[in-house]
Amino acid sequence: MAIRNNFAIPNRLVIRSDLVPGESVVGYLRRLSIANGFDSLQWMFKNNLSSKEETYYEDILYQVHCITGCDYETIKGCGYIPRDKNDRITNFYGFEIRRKHFKLSSQKICTICFYENPIFQSVWDIGAWIACPIHGTHIIDQCPECGRSLSWSQATYMCECGAFEYDDCFKSNSHENLIFCSKHISFLLWHKKEDENTKIADKLRALSLENFLDLIVDLYMAPLIQVRSRKIIYGSIYKYYEDCLIHSMGIIMNWPDGFYEHVERVVEALLYFRNREDEKYLTFRLFLCVSFIDKMKGVAINVDGNEKIWCKKWGDVIVKRHFPNFV
Repeated sequence: MAIRNNFAIPNRLVIRSDLVPGESVVGYLRRLSIANGFDSLQWMFKNNLSSKEETYYEDILYQVHCITGCDYETIKGCGYIPRDKNDRITNFYGFEIRRKHFKLSSQKICTICFYENPIFQSVWDIGAWIACPIHGTHIIDQCPECGRSLSWSQATYMCECGAFEYDDCFKSNSHENLIFCSKHISFLLWHKKEDENTKIADKLRALSLENFLDLIVDLYMAPLIQVRSRKIIYGSIYKYYEDCLIHSMGIIMNWPDGFYEHVERVVEALLYFRNREDEKYLTFRLFLCVSFIDKMKGVAINVDGNEKIWCKKWGDVIVKRHFPNFV
């Protein structure tokens, strides 16, 4: 590859086109880079970008407008422009979503969608969107042949190992919980009709996109105590994000019974993860339980709108079983 210099940066691309509806800005740049003979998106900018997130700052989006000729407001509408000083909240087609709900470290792709229409869709950047709601297949972010992460900055449809990103042989069926998650996100974004065979409680259906994504995270997190600082932190119940998402969606699809069963299982695990008679860990156990119960109460109130259902379920089922001396 030639040494990059400012003289190689184009003022305007020779081959230009507009953003396709639903296309991500990075996908748009990748498509134009290939059409204009560049081997990387980096050739379009004065400074090398260290991460995909940098492409969504306003000054970068303005550069995109200048070299592509695409309407600036259109580009801004498709770019995940930060809405606060700490870059924690971003714009996504008019929705305010925290950046933690995006996965921008690599390029995600549905191989069948891309084969049918070779554009990179914005919704693939949402972390919880790991199954295609149309084809029921898994969204990949690694080359199935060699395991390399799919690069967001390379202007090519081929992995370094020679495998094509859109090769139809890379498709694999996804878990039904993951498919339903993507379908519900699609419903929240565009009000697309959901599968009638998969019911979801009306209270959950009324949640905003941000609250729904927060709920998914809250349901697969459990409290832990840092040994040195003695502070409570929350970590994933499962090692892999896919398993976490399957777990959370299983609870959501079986709300409210699934939720209270989940709370009871976690409380039981926290109470009995060590010998119950060992007083050394008694304070830790109770401390973790109180923290988790308080967090789940907040989740229940956010969904139900009040604490009546939580208090009834908690008092009748969980407290009497695990804390009989306090009733």
